[in-house]
Amino acid sequence: VAAGGGQEESGQPVRKRVARRFGMECSAVAIPHPEKMAKGGEDAYFIHRPTMAAGVFDGVGGWASVDVDPGLYSKALAQLTYEKLDECMDSASVVKCADEAGMENTHIGSSTACVVALVEDNAQDECRWPRLVGVNLGDSRAMVVRDRKIVFKTNDMVHKFNMPYQVGTGSEHRIAQGELIEVPKLYEDDIVILATDGFTDNVFDSDVIDLLSKHDATSQYDERNTPRRPARTRMAEAAKDLAETAFDWSHDKNRTGPFEVQAKKAGFRWKGGKSDDITVIVCSICRLEEGDVDEWSDVTDEESSHKL
Repeated sequence: VAAGGGQEESGQPVRKRVARRFGMECSAVAIPHPEKMAKGGEDAYFIHRPTMAAGVFDGVGGWASVDVDPGLYSKALAQLTYEKLDECMDSASVVKCADEAGMENTHIGSSTACVVALVEDNAQDECRWPRLVGVNLGDSRAMVVRDRKIVFKTNDMVHKFNMPYQVGTGSEHRIAQGELIEVPKLYEDDIVILATDGFTDNVFDSDVIDLLSKHDATSQYDERNTPRRPARTRMAEAAKDLAETAFDWSHDKNRTGPFEVQAKKAGFRWKGGKSDDITVIVCSICRLEEGDVDEWSDVTDEESSHKL
């Protein structure tokens, strides 16, 4: 995970609001391009557990042609967004935090950005469901899977084929100008996925559903309705399965993938998968245990190591 520029708590006590009815069990996997393994690739991500927020960033590889490491910008962007969420401790401010991070990033380079957060407007109202908010700038993707169907998916924001909108040096765009994400209701066992284009260029939507079918809520119980695998385990396995499958397919020149299909539509010749950095975050919406109280409390990373 560290190879992908991931940011999570470092084991120090953090302030976590526990007055919530819903949370997210999350897991992330980052696999750098084989030629970029030594430097950790050019993707980055963060999972900020106290605010139930997460994001993925893809450093634009063209900067390498002028001797700039594209990963420096994306990783700084992930770190800055994480720090701003740490300051405000407000899930609903995830877009503002990411936008400010983009404006304050002093590294040369540019990146796509896709960030989301789980928001509860009134945790005391038993009739209210949480919502998903966020923003997507470029060709990374957020999607929500419910009952083995994709019920929400962001659109790619590109100037033209393989040229995504980006924030950074020389760009006129800001993160807040991206496609705003608003899913008004998330239900228990919904799955939220964030992924960079190294994943989406090699995995069709139908493949996502097939791969997740081994890890969704229905796989949690056996034929006797006995719990078989907790959500924490399933999300870790799902993230690993999705990322590793995308990696394998990215090197398969005999398999037609999304990138080949889009390349042909744009008038380019391409055969097989597309090798790239691959980052995937998979989260399951879950009800928190009874007994959570309406206050802020200090918890260690060990105590909150999996559940947002």
